[in-house]
Amino acid sequence: MRKVVCMTVLCFALMLAGCAESGDTAEKKLTTAARADAAAAVQEVIPPRETFAEIPEGAEEAFDHIISIIDKTYPKPEGNVKRYFGYTGEETVEGSRCYVFAVYDSVDEPGSKVVTAAVSDDCGKVFGFDDDSGSYRLIEN
Repeated sequence: MRKVVCMTVLCFALMLAGCAESGDTAEKKLTTAARADAAAAVQEVIPPRETFAEIPEGAEEAFDHIISIIDKTYPKPEGNVKRYFGYTGEETVEGSRCYVFAVYDSVDEPGSKVVTAAVSDDCGKVFGFDDDSGSYRLIEN
């Protein structure tokens, strides 16, 4: 009799574990689908090259600096991700004359915007644009 009770409890435990597993799988599928929808909503088309300005003479050092800072601060995801930088012009940020670059990551079109970054003309400061607040924040000093 004891063996029958133990077997019944064991079978019941396995049945519950099987039900829990199928529930988790369905939940994982929903979570994965929700993440995919959110990622698709964030993705945007990388603007064509013609929409960006030509990097002015004297800004090459700033461009090289921004590449290294952005790659360090915003590491590329795993895989065959390509990073695109587009020069958008000059702005004054916190009293500094800055060169502004839009940064995108893409495996295939469309891509996703990483950040709009501004680097001071002396490469002393790097700022990132915060879309929520509508202002720049200091990334590196």
